Amino acid sequence: MSSPTKILSLAATISEATAIVNTYFTTHNLPTPSFEVSGPTRISIPPHEKEVSKVYAEVLRATMELHHLMLGPTAVLMGISPVDSLSLNCIYTYKIAHAFPVDSEATFEHISDQCGLDLIDTRRILRHAMTNHIFQEIRPGSVTHTAASKLLATNSLVEDFVGIASEERFQAAAHTTQALQKWGYARAPNQSGFSLGHQTTNGLYEELRSHPSRGQRWANAMSVYASKIPLSPLIDSYEWSSLGSATIAGVGGGYGPVSIGLASQFPLLNFVVQDFEDVVADGPAAEIGGTGKVVLGGGEEVKVSFILELTMDLNMLSYFGSRERSIEDWEGIFTEADERFEVARVVDLEGGMNCLMEVLWKGE
Repeated sequence: MSSPTKILSLAATISEATAIVNTYFTTHNLPTPSFEVSGPTRISIPPHEKEVSKVYAEVLRATMELHHLMLGPTAVLMGISPVDSLSLNCIYTYKIAHAFPVDSEATFEHISDQCGLDLIDTRRILRHAMTNHIFQEIRPGSVTHTAASKLLATNSLVEDFVGIASEERFQAAAHTTQALQKWGYARAPNQSGFSLGHQTTNGLYEELRSHPSRGQRWANAMSVYASKIPLSPLIDSYEWSSLGSATIAGVGGGYGPVSIGLASQFPLLNFVVQDFEDVVADGPAAEIGGTGKVVLGGGEEVKVSFILELTMDLNMLSYFGSRERSIEDWEGIFTEADERFEVARVVDLEGGMNCLMEVLWKGE
């Protein structure tokens, strides 16, 4: 008997793994994934559910692989297109998700009038977005929300994330090859696709400082990203209580969600959140101070913990002309900054998304 083909093996994997994930949802009284407006906005499996998390990841991997195999290489190559970002950016720019209530329906004509977008463009933009399950046409000419469009209409932080993805990131990615051709390996943050795409001599952070509304949007969007990462692995993987009343510096900490989470569990610790001044000033009130920089000094050994959120390597390239760094790279950076920095240890956090680096200051 011949072995099953690759596509049949993948289909079986998907079926078996999906059944396990579905059982987890139902036995824990969790809503199952749905495109409907009432569907869950986030599919989240706690890090301690290691086996379910592994199976869930296998579903995602196998479905993507099967999708590509069924398309074939020609269709895969010809199907790579920027129009997903185009339709999403139009929805963001024209505030289409806000054109009618999430629990009602609207015609293309109504949406066009509300948003100030030509009817023909409204129709084709929305119908393309619908291929990604953003809105749905329940009958010819009548549009209702889906879970995704409802999220855009009701969650301003997610909407801000879509804004940076379809504007800041889109322009950066589109001009990254030109940046490589012009500068090669970047030696400065402004030698990037971002700087070329936005026609500026500034790097990303300098540009955001020059445009406070964009800086605020960036901070909001990063808070959405941070909220996707559970705090429990960070809390459980390091002996925070052993630090006593030490000061923890949250570098680029936004509104301080990580510091606030740690402070609630370890009240003796002190926290300093570093970010753009306007970001820290606009953050929610909390017993956490904000400062423009972190100063290390004095006769005591100071421990500074950096949470290294791993990012997509190409995002680093397009935004900064930079790259994702290994532990050895980070050790080199600290040594180059000052040989009195010592990387004491690196703790891998459960789930594989982040790690924690403990850096000691050995200066006098």
